[in-house]
Amino acid sequence: MHFPKNRMASVNLSLSGEGITFIRYTPTGFCCRGWDSRRHSNIRDEVHIILSGSCGLDVEGADYELSAGQAIVVRRGQFHAPHDATEDIERCSFMLDTLAGSFLDQQLQDLSGRALNLSDESVALCRSLNREAASATPYYADMVQAKLTQLMVDILRQADNSTMPAVEANSRTPKQALLIGIDHFFSPWPNALGTEGDLARQLNISRHKLNRIVWQYYGMSFREKLRLAKMDYAAWLLRSTDFPCHRIATLCGYSADTSFYRAFSNHFGIPPQSYRREQRKNGVNPLDLRPD
Repeated sequence: MHFPKNRMASVNLSLSGEGITFIRYTPTGFCCRGWDSRRHSNIRDEVHIILSGSCGLDVEGADYELSAGQAIVVRRGQFHAPHDATEDIERCSFMLDTLAGSFLDQQLQDLSGRALNLSDESVALCRSLNREAASATPYYADMVQAKLTQLMVDILRQADNSTMPAVEANSRTPKQALLIGIDHFFSPWPNALGTEGDLARQLNISRHKLNRIVWQYYGMSFREKLRLAKMDYAAWLLRSTDFPCHRIATLCGYSADTSFYRAFSNHFGIPPQSYRREQRKNGVNPLDLRPD
């Protein structure tokens, strides 16, 4: 099935008043056949759902046997690799962005480290995601959002919900909306990082108020947070893609390659090319994640 690389690359949802972003794991869509990946880690959480066949998954030395109808949450930064995948394996995989320390972030932590059993209805939802997004019929984006919401609820209901916040899904507070907007701004895949003015305009607040909010909730200035985000984004792109360094410099907001090389070397202690070579030696597998 033809799945345009620039269609539905990411989907933003709100669950119980908190924002969550789904990011396609592969250029072929949410669902794909086969699973032959070297040991690697990502800066985002991953969810893998087995639709048919079976496989093992090594996560930081712990081994999980996964079969059709089961799912697993791999937390950001955890090295993992599949093994012994059957020829008929088919999976639905996506990455997730949540606000660090949020209730959803805690739920994902509670779900990690065990195989999850999904309903037949959720498995059917997974299979329909690619068809819906590829068809681009009227309201296809809304339908994909609805399907992903139902799928994620089925997964999250297996976590500890004893401290579920008493918030209706559509009653996001102004503070939550601001923090979610800021968090999404600093998680730009697959687009370039913006500027302080860009974010202030998006949130419809002054730059002075933006800096006050960033300092209050993140403990640093906007400039400091942007610098850290640029370096984090650059390191992920170097690990996870084969993009040339000049393209990564542009995506990270640098107009001159030399400025990017200097900033990266000062932050990590080695040049970008050396960092990429070290990651390859450590078995980090580059993913085919192409910007729109």
